[in-house]
Amino acid sequence: LIAAAFISSVTVTQFAAAADLPTKAPPAPVAPLPTWTGFYIGGHGGLGWTSADGRWDPLPSQQFFNAFGQQGDFNDTAFIGGAQAGYNWQFAPTWVAGIEADWSWTNAKGGFGEGWRQAFNGAPIPNSLTNLNMSLNWLATVRGRIGYLFTPQALAYFTGGVAWGHIDYSAQATSPEYNAATSFSDTSVGYVLGGGVEWMFAPGWSAFLEGNFTDFGNEDHLVFDPVVCTVGCPFNTKATAATALVGVNYRFGY
Repeated sequence: LIAAAFISSVTVTQFAAAADLPTKAPPAPVAPLPTWTGFYIGGHGGLGWTSADGRWDPLPSQQFFNAFGQQGDFNDTAFIGGAQAGYNWQFAPTWVAGIEADWSWTNAKGGFGEGWRQAFNGAPIPNSLTNLNMSLNWLATVRGRIGYLFTPQALAYFTGGVAWGHIDYSAQATSPEYNAATSFSDTSVGYVLGGGVEWMFAPGWSAFLEGNFTDFGNEDHLVFDPVVCTVGCPFNTKATAATALVGVNYRFGY
């Protein structure tokens, strides 16, 4: 009886001591890793560098025009800005693939003037001049993207796809025996390649730096004149554009 009473007393004392011990707090919840999957929209701005080569050939009237044609470069640097929208899919789990469409306004212009020269000896022709001009009004692309997450918030990516550019051209050639002028607009189609880095700085928000190169290839046009270029004098252009952009995206679903 005495032993049972002793054991009971010790047990009660141990339970009481355990009740006085501080209890452990539950572990703090772990913040979920950011996800890049989902639709997004955003805006961008930066600089665009346009470059175009132009050549106006004299055929079929070399007697009035330099036999080697008039050609030159017209380049410009201008502001470019617009909006973009797209969808990303995060997989593997550090890879991100997606598709993006954007539209950018710009007002890049360029032109050059060149005097004529005799076809047979290269001597300048007095009071003669050719002017070629171009203006890129807007640029749009649809691109695929593939990137790698160096950290859950930092993405480096490559991009490429199809580009459209609305370009105005004008040309005028004058001499004592010749006067022809033309102007036309063309929505050129080409390809675009580039890359960039993007950083998710807050849930659903990211900022990016991106550089792209667009090539619209060679395009052939005809300049008509009722006296000399009755069947059309060839006018060839080759336009490219490079852009450096900074922008912000917002992802839906956060």
